[in-house]
Amino acid sequence: MKQHIADIVKLTQSMLASCEIGDWDDLIIMEEKRSRYISSLFADRLTAEKNIDAIGIMRSQLRVLDKSIMDICTAESSDCQKQLRNLNNRRKAIASYQICDAGN
Repeated sequence: MKQHIADIVKLTQSMLASCEIGDWDDLIIMEEKRSRYISSLFADRLTAEKNIDAIGIMRSQLRVLDKSIMDICTAESSDCQKQLRNLNNRRKAIASYQICDAGN
């Protein structure tokens, strides 16, 4: 059980590393894998209850790591939205120019 918990924390650290370099595809794959690991951790309720202290420590570690991941993803999302707005503004400007140019 303790190795299973350590694997979940290590996987979450790898997720953060993927975020930091912008490897979003790997992040998604690792999140799916982590979700399965966490689900399996609680599949045997009795074993989970016996390891409640270790699970609590893992939960605290994951909370910190997840916040860092979310902060990066939120910032990246904002940047993408800005880029899309700029692209749309450029398209509108080009379309306006083409209309004006066609009229002359």
